[in-house]
Amino acid sequence: MPTTVTGATGQWSIESADIGSGAFSVVRAAVNLDTGVKAVAKICTLSSSDPENRSLYAKREIACLSHLASGNHRHPNIVKLLDAAIVGDVIYTFLERADGIELFEFLKTYADGLPVHHVRRITAQLLSALSFMHAHHVLHRDIKLDNVIVDPETMHVTIIDFNLSTFFREDVSLTESVGCINYSSPQILQAAHGTPYLPKKGWSDLWALGVTVYGMLCGYFPFRSERPHRLAREHLLLRTQPLPWYTASVDPAARSFVERILTPSSRGEISAESLLAHPFVQGAAAGTGAAEGLMCSREAAYPWDAAIRHDDGLFATDLDMQEAAVSVLIADILRSAKAGTDAHEPAHVHVRVHVSSGLEVHELEKEKEDLRELAIGRSNSDCTLRGDVGDANGVLDVNAIAIQDVKLVGAAHVVNERNWKLNIDPALAGHGNGNDVLNLYFKNLTT
Repeated sequence: MPTTVTGATGQWSIESADIGSGAFSVVRAAVNLDTGVKAVAKICTLSSSDPENRSLYAKREIACLSHLASGNHRHPNIVKLLDAAIVGDVIYTFLERADGIELFEFLKTYADGLPVHHVRRITAQLLSALSFMHAHHVLHRDIKLDNVIVDPETMHVTIIDFNLSTFFREDVSLTESVGCINYSSPQILQAAHGTPYLPKKGWSDLWALGVTVYGMLCGYFPFRSERPHRLAREHLLLRTQPLPWYTASVDPAARSFVERILTPSSRGEISAESLLAHPFVQGAAAGTGAAEGLMCSREAAYPWDAAIRHDDGLFATDLDMQEAAVSVLIADILRSAKAGTDAHEPAHVHVRVHVSSGLEVHELEKEKEDLRELAIGRSNSDCTLRGDVGDANGVLDVNAIAIQDVKLVGAAHVVNERNWKLNIDPALAGHGNGNDVLNLYFKNLTT
């Protein structure tokens, strides 16, 4: 019996039979009851026995995909998010149906790897999509043969499964060790031992791409170990020995491309953008839509870039804090999409407060002219307050302050069209570690 679910943009009928499943969700066919559009519904059911971060993974997938689809142009090689809904303890993600089969299944139809012209065309599209994602602060973190859909007739590819995706900023370390072991970079193995790492231009995504391309060329993986410590030894050997190839028939340009990626020395030295200029893939995306899509995305306005870049909560190592920030971002983007308004002209100001010794999220929705009060109550005088307030245009920078139970009261006034200042009541003086006053400034980041 089909289930009816109301999303942010319409009603969906979901079939009862599973057409796929993964570590975090099941997949079923769905149709939009308003438009007739067919989709796949990823259904993630939360419970106390679930892996700790399942809710965060599902929400980050929605947030990353909704952000990537929020501009004037979407990239043709990234699966499109159609809608989302959270009903009780179930998270529904509605995605377009990509034409084709998994790249892994396509590879199995060939005895000794794909023809090099197929590999070249597929790789160019994957690089174009990664370049686009990274430019908009998104890491996929699960690039592999299974997460690429290829149309055998046209060689058009679509990257799917953003379950492990996350937002990133070059100056903020990542701590999660996620992804398939066969595609894991030295960075991911480093994180598995508790050592954070910097994104380095999306190096782990690029490393996984290198493993994927090697697999397409040869029909097997470049690294044989599936235990982290043994795989780490294989990686270390690349410092003094060339990448092993077990066949002599690999195209020299393709071989050069893979070797440019799968070496420890490429860390921080390569990017998806720079690899697009490699002779193996240069010009190969023509006619696939990837080149045109990338060019359009460079020129298009992506309204949430600034807000994401300046929202520290999205990059927090405290995953509860990160989930709260992701939840707010999803609500903001979906609200904007549902209203059909330009995200640069939101009707409200949103106030978010994160406290290091716990987590509180306060959303204050008032007209800009009537922002009057933000109440914050904490019983522990040692907790540090970090706040941000913003719409799609900006965030509020706030100096750190340790507070007791405090009520912040102030009048908002427009400094000019681009800046607002919230004056806080001087009664704050004396609360905290010697800070006389907490100054809050809201700035429009598009200036």
